[in-house]
Amino acid sequence: MDSFFQKLVYSASNEDPSSELKALSLNKQDEVLCLTGSGARPLDLLTASPKKVVSIDFNPRQNWLLELKVAAIKHLSYTELIAFLGVIPDRDRWNCYRSLRSEISPEARKFWDKQAAKIKRGVLYSGVWESYQRWMKVPLWPRRQLIEKLFNTQTLAEQWELWQHSWDTTLWKWSLRFISQPFIWKYILKEPGFVHISPQTNIAEILHARFNHTARTIRFCENPFVELLLRSRYSQNNLPLHLQPKSHEQLKNSVSNLSIVTERLDLHMEKNPNCYSAFSLSDFSSYCDQQSYREVWKRVLIAAKQNAKVCERFFLVPYDPESMFPGQIKRSTTLENDLAQEDHSFIYTFGCSTITKTNDGAELL
Repeated sequence: MDSFFQKLVYSASNEDPSSELKALSLNKQDEVLCLTGSGARPLDLLTASPKKVVSIDFNPRQNWLLELKVAAIKHLSYTELIAFLGVIPDRDRWNCYRSLRSEISPEARKFWDKQAAKIKRGVLYSGVWESYQRWMKVPLWPRRQLIEKLFNTQTLAEQWELWQHSWDTTLWKWSLRFISQPFIWKYILKEPGFVHISPQTNIAEILHARFNHTARTIRFCENPFVELLLRSRYSQNNLPLHLQPKSHEQLKNSVSNLSIVTERLDLHMEKNPNCYSAFSLSDFSSYCDQQSYREVWKRVLIAAKQNAKVCERFFLVPYDPESMFPGQIKRSTTLENDLAQEDHSFIYTFGCSTITKTNDGAELL
């Protein structure tokens, strides 16, 4: 796991922030703890104008990416921002970086000074997972015209019909079975969370069902996450929330409420009792066995304020914190089911919890 997380793993957004925003219902008094990842999550949460967002990651490269994105948001116009990040063409990204480098920490500066190739290509597509998505263009090349037809359909019904009759073929189903093989995850993707997936889990079947669900319910031309998967990029009119024009000025004014912390999540929460009214924890469960998952939730209970809300995502490794801490955690199954149906990133299920503080959390440890 160490070698995997010693790289810049994520750089683009692969989660639909509308789910977190609906689950957490943030207001101007909320103090939020979230995982940094690509930096999209904290920026998306800032569009709701909470009092404070603390973005944490034990991989400093993810935080250095967020620092660079914040500097670009603060000092560039909207068009300059999306050009610098890689959404639209720009031949001058390196000089733009040089104008921003004094705005980031010395550690981030030392890292990015050596990443000219990533910056010139656009840092939005510079992570390990984004490189995997570029590789996907090779097997999808024969279907490139069909992909364009799917993105150009005029109605959801037209998209679903085209998907059923032209995309969801025996070859597609075979491809899903192939990429679901353990050797792909272990040796090609080098995904450390694979060891926590139950051997009984039919990954191909789950992926097939979820792709069908999104093809039937959400237009691809309005879904940046599907576009990233099938085209390995975003188009200018189909962007994640924090990169949309309506968010730019708001983020310029709210990034001052962002703090970036490089530390293990559990250690940070243990040292900061009763601090947070909201938690956006992504799919941290994907990298936990049941005992380590429970240990993280012990710290969530310590760091949480009374009635704090928690939103986490599950991808192939679901757990139930409510059963682990009865009386202290209450999950909303209705909300979780709604989000699983509506979420544009479509591969996840959800854990949406409210915390009842019964003590200061000390005896949990």
